[in-house]
Amino acid sequence: QSMGLTGYPSTGFLDSKGQLINLITGYKTLSEFRKLLDFFISGKYQTVDYNNFTFIIHFENELSKAPDNTDLQFILGYVYHKIMNDYNLASEFYNKALKDNSLQALIYVSLSELEAKNGNKEKALEYYKIALDNGFNNFDEVNQKISEIAKKYSPKQ
Repeated sequence: QSMGLTGYPSTGFLDSKGQLINLITGYKTLSEFRKLLDFFISGKYQTVDYNNFTFIIHFENELSKAPDNTDLQFILGYVYHKIMNDYNLASEFYNKALKDNSLQALIYVSLSELEAKNGNKEKALEYYKIALDNGFNNFDEVNQKISEIAKKYSPKQ
């Protein structure tokens, strides 16, 4: 109990010095446990918390069931952009989502931000102009759409 263990199955993950990184409680399927191992072995726990990691995994799994789903491509682009700071992967997801005309303004403004962060000011401006041409008004639209998609595809409780 000194480690916070309860009557449920618990798995403790330790670093190379034997220090507790995290304690995960509850039964995990083989697939879930593999994802946990990936989370800790890859070192992702150092850049993102487990809840965000499971959020990402959930949406990646949903996308694997529907690979052409532009909503999921967009939200994954956003997550890799804003949470993981993996601009290359974010760009890949955003570009796949461009097939959906209703998302183009939001995607182009997001791509504009990516290019600006990468120091590509000309490309950032180009994408921002495309976003405006496609009806972009303000950044609240991006957050609202992300929230809408997250609610739509979140695991059913």
